[in-house]
Amino acid sequence: MRGQMESHLKELEHVRDSLTAAEQRLHECQESLQHHKGKCADQAHAVRELQGQVVENHDLLTKLSLEEENYLIQLKCENLKQKLEQMDAENKELEKKLANQEGCLKHTNLEFKEKSAEYRALARQLEAALEEGRQKKAQHQEVCLKEIQRSLEKSENQNESIKNYLQFLKTSYVTMFG
Repeated sequence: MRGQMESHLKELEHVRDSLTAAEQRLHECQESLQHHKGKCADQAHAVRELQGQVVENHDLLTKLSLEEENYLIQLKCENLKQKLEQMDAENKELEKKLANQEGCLKHTNLEFKEKSAEYRALARQLEAALEEGRQKKAQHQEVCLKEIQRSLEKSENQNESIKNYLQFLKTSYVTMFG
């Protein structure tokens, strides 16, 4: 019986050693679990911080995108304003040219009317001289008639030049300001 007791005692010692080792492993596992729980909590905290940063970065990017869009719109407005000012300056320059053209046209028209009146007067003088020449048939009158005729031809040529110039101005006016 003693042998059985010793055997049983050895078995109990072995169980006790196994239990102690198991308790030791359990204690180590609990410490490891606590350590991992702490790490997990730290990581969860870091993830929450990163999520917050992502939201902040998204808001910042949205704000920057809107600011960039506003800047581009402002640039377009400035560009359009400059174009408008340039067109306004060009319009003023065209108005000056138009006023000059109109003044020149009026002056040429007046000159044409004066030359037309002069032409009609010379034509009447020529008719009168011709009639007088027919009546008197003097050589002196023929010379006068020729001079008047030359003067009339010269006047006709001037009138034709003025007509051509007037037509040129009208065409230019229509072409520029259509």
